[in-house]
Amino acid sequence: MIDVGLVRTERDLHALLQAPSELRFVRWAELGRTAPLAAAALRRLLARYKAVSEGFNVIYDGELEVSEDAYGPVAEIFRLVRAQVPGLSVEVAADETEVGCFAVRIEGSLESVGVQCQRAGRSPFIVSDEYSWVPVDDPHTGAEAVLGLLRA
Repeated sequence: MIDVGLVRTERDLHALLQAPSELRFVRWAELGRTAPLAAAALRRLLARYKAVSEGFNVIYDGELEVSEDAYGPVAEIFRLVRAQVPGLSVEVAADETEVGCFAVRIEGSLESVGVQCQRAGRSPFIVSDEYSWVPVDDPHTGAEAVLGLLRA
């Protein structure tokens, strides 16, 4: 039993629960594929908690580090965006054997931009956020669409 009657702030709650200073989620990309809405909700909650909790950190193992030759042409979109947004995070949101789905966000941001591609990372691509989607045929146009939605 935990008495929360004296808790007045999130910091008080953190101290009461003696939460760890660091959480590490293993196979995060798998959770993003199997339960993307739950993964996004958990990430938003933890980002808010991190904002008010000094020294708290979350590590999401399994986030995709996209190299220029990984995942085919879609990786070029991420390379072009990373050139302008160094704190870019890319997560695999669906198995690459099917239509590829990726979640792209600026580190620390709660909002993400989705990038869908065909098998082996090929075009056409669909770049989307919560309110809109943009069909594109090449990585340069895809990168411009991602940047536009990240900044929106």
